[in-house]
Amino acid sequence: MPALVIGYGNPLRADDGVGWVAAQQLAEELPDVRVQVLACHQLTPDLAEPLSRASCAIFIDARARGTPGQIDWQVITTPADSTPTSTHHLTPAAVLAYARHLYQRTPTSTIVVTVSGATFDYSDSLSPAVAAALPQLTGLVKDLLNRCPAADARPVHAAPRPSMLHYNC
Repeated sequence: MPALVIGYGNPLRADDGVGWVAAQQLAEELPDVRVQVLACHQLTPDLAEPLSRASCAIFIDARARGTPGQIDWQVITTPADSTPTSTHHLTPAAVLAYARHLYQRTPTSTIVVTVSGATFDYSDSLSPAVAAALPQLTGLVKDLLNRCPAADARPVHAAPRPSMLHYNC
C-alpha cells in the first residue's frame, strides 16, 4: 500500500495555501509508485477511502498561530470507539474516524504537519516567511515518509513524473 500525503488549504488565501503548494512540489519530486499525493481545499469524508488504503498518511496544513514559517508536526490517532459525527469542518482525526468506521482500516501511522502563516488575506502567493520555509517543509515530509511503517524500504528520492491528484474536496 502506498503512503498518502494530503496537502490542504485555500491557495487563494495566501499562507492558507501552503498545504496545496507543498503537495504540488512533493508530487513532482516523489515516486508515484510509493506515494499518492492529494491536494484539496478542505478535508471531506471521501478522503476516508484513500486513507484506508494507505500504509501511512501525512496531512499538511497552515495554522494561524505561532511564528510565521514555523513548522511543527505531531502523530495523531483515532480512538477505537470514535464515530464521525459532522461533515462541516473535518479534522485529520475525523477523517481517520471515517476510514475506521467505513472501511475498518486506518494507516499504521498518521502525522499532521503544520506551518504557521503570516497572512491569510486574498492572494495566490505565500508570504516570504512561509515561502522560505517550504524547502524545510518538503524535506521534513520526505524524511517522515522514509520512516513510514510498512512502506517500501527504498528511500524517497526524485522521480521523473508527478503523482499529483487534485481531489474534488
